[in-house]
Amino acid sequence: MNDIVELSLVVPCYNDGGYLADSTNRVKRLLEDRGIPFEMIFVDDHSTDTTRAVIQDLVAKDARCRAVYHERNQGRGSSFRSGAEIARGDVIGFVDIDLEVHERYIPDMLRAIYAGADVATGNRRIKFSLRPYGLLRHAMSLGYAALYRQLLRLPTRDPETGFKFFRKDSLQELFQHATAAGWFWDSEAMAHSTLLGFEIAEVPCEFVRRGDKKSSVRLFGATIKQTRELFAFARVLRRQRRAVPHTGESQMPDTASVSLPLPSAKDGYRLPVDRLVEVVRGVVVESEIPEALRIEPRLSASGAGIRQQSRELADRRERV
Repeated sequence: MNDIVELSLVVPCYNDGGYLADSTNRVKRLLEDRGIPFEMIFVDDHSTDTTRAVIQDLVAKDARCRAVYHERNQGRGSSFRSGAEIARGDVIGFVDIDLEVHERYIPDMLRAIYAGADVATGNRRIKFSLRPYGLLRHAMSLGYAALYRQLLRLPTRDPETGFKFFRKDSLQELFQHATAAGWFWDSEAMAHSTLLGFEIAEVPCEFVRRGDKKSSVRLFGATIKQTRELFAFARVLRRQRRAVPHTGESQMPDTASVSLPLPSAKDGYRLPVDRLVEVVRGVVVESEIPEALRIEPRLSASGAGIRQQSRELADRRERV
């Protein structure tokens, strides 16, 4: 096995057995054609179909493939963390293995990281479909993204996308703050990446929904749960920002010099339904969003390290 790993691609899996092998082969062909040293880490989140058997076969046939098996269903955030904890690459990313965002965008993500970004995330352009379920999911996704920006006053256009790549040291720092176990981890990770001053590249990519895939997501239940988590996260963030003494300047405190606990899933993102109206009034309707929520450029304390790493990775750009 080659000791050089440039990209660790974590693949959270739950009941993906029907297309897992084909999608994996597509990703491997692309990375091999581009000459990118890689490993793939599959995390089976206690699937009930053939997913585990397919993963075991993939691992047995290719030393670049490794696996983690959950003995109970833990969720998207926990699955990515399980894989990232054993990753060896300079860049750690994850993709939804249904490849509704095509694998051809992986090199674009790597280029963004090598250009200096800490985080590269897909900004999906959803291919229009007249199927009722597709239209509903599209509308709900757009609505959630708009709500994210309105509640948190943060600029990410598509916080939910399952196509995210991280510089390894930045991800290790992010894991100290983004601790949600389930689907909300995507939104939490993007919020903390911004608040920590990470440089974020939003890479345009096309999203094409598969007609042969039965979604494992219970649409309404998952949306309600994730929306409640978002409201509760906004409430915790607002409370903690208010606790920071105001200096009279309209800028976010430098988290490298101010001891400030950022919101964590340990604070509890469970918000009773009867509190939603109160939170909306306090966070959206009233003009009480603290100035500390405004976004500032990347923290200077970490800029030198990123520039050094960018120089070390510069020789890889042409190949990608």
